[in-house]
Amino acid sequence: MNGVNPLDWDATEFLILYVVLIVVALVLRTIIANFVRGEGYAGTLRDADEIAMVAGGRQRFNEAVIARMLATGMLTMPERGRFAPAHRPANPTGAERAVFAMGSRIKWAKVMSALRDHAFQLEERLVSRGLMMGDGEVWQVRLLQAMPFLFLLGFGWVRVQVGEMRGEAVGNLIVTMIIAALIGMALSFRVDRATKAGRADLASLRATNERLRRAPLSEETGMAVALFGTPVLAGTMLSDFHRMRSSDSSGGCGSDGGSGCGGGGCGGCGG
Repeated sequence: MNGVNPLDWDATEFLILYVVLIVVALVLRTIIANFVRGEGYAGTLRDADEIAMVAGGRQRFNEAVIARMLATGMLTMPERGRFAPAHRPANPTGAERAVFAMGSRIKWAKVMSALRDHAFQLEERLVSRGLMMGDGEVWQVRLLQAMPFLFLLGFGWVRVQVGEMRGEAVGNLIVTMIIAALIGMALSFRVDRATKAGRADLASLRATNERLRRAPLSEETGMAVALFGTPVLAGTMLSDFHRMRSSDSSGGCGSDGGSGCGGGGCGGCGG
């Protein structure tokens, strides 16, 4: 190590520092996102659909609706990723009517399509009540939380230039910079749209309904999934649905382009 200036360090030493700085950038990204998050207005989430949207965006909303319909016998899942109407209640919600209108042998992609308008309208109501951030606030959070990674890439690029002038191998640093850029780009679209007020109400609901995480009754399934996600279904009669959603989400955000991840799918996945 030559002096305190990291640009004077040898390639291996600087690469170790750069990896550490990626971790620091991840921490700073979370701190910034939480600091600039919109305050919103104190309010109350009124039902499981609203709770699901604030907790996890459109993805969680879709999951909560279908979990509720499966648990109460409105739908069956005859095979992985396909659903069939079973029992239509006397007064289905608008979202439930939209699913029934898709006919039989409904694929998950069609579920997302059927519920898209309902999710969008629900988002607008929650934004107007100050429980979710609007598009302008989301873009502000997105840009500001990207700043640590932009600084990191600039710092790395300066060191690449220095290394090339010295005749050093900079290939490993460039690859690490590319990885950092990909992480930064992916996370810039992962914005939890809940305001601070929305998060506070959600935290209160989770605390008072902790039992649902462990042992939800069938009629409580929709609320349990809204609050805690499909992991509450593990070990229940709906465990196949949980496994389906877990595997679908493992390849990415698993969203339909909705609220939670910037535009609206993986709410709760960032910041």
